[in-house]
Amino acid sequence: MILDVESADDSRFATGIQLLCEGGGFRINTVEFVVVDRTLSCSAVSQWQHENLTDDRALAELRRAQQTYEMLVAQSDAYSRAVDGMPVRYSVIENYGMGTVELCHLDGDNLVRSVA
Repeated sequence: MILDVESADDSRFATGIQLLCEGGGFRINTVEFVVVDRTLSCSAVSQWQHENLTDDRALAELRRAQQTYEMLVAQSDAYSRAVDGMPVRYSVIENYGMGTVELCHLDGDNLVRSVA
């Protein structure tokens, strides 16, 4: 389950952190946070489809995911404790209604496109 949260001040944010720790996740600033194989996945939900996503747009989406992660760490001790020590993976996904598909991710500083 992915819970929509408006901000770190939202009363649902604590529930989102709890879900994150229990195998679910939350979405804030159109970035989804879930734990996959002990790695924190920060996925920017894009309005673009694979064939229309330029490298510049993908990098902007990835920066949004990074900035959202950093904002949450700075604003919430509970979030910081929940994700402490976890490697972080940044990606861009498309949500097509029945699920999501990864469009690209960062590997170090390199943009890696997923196979269409």
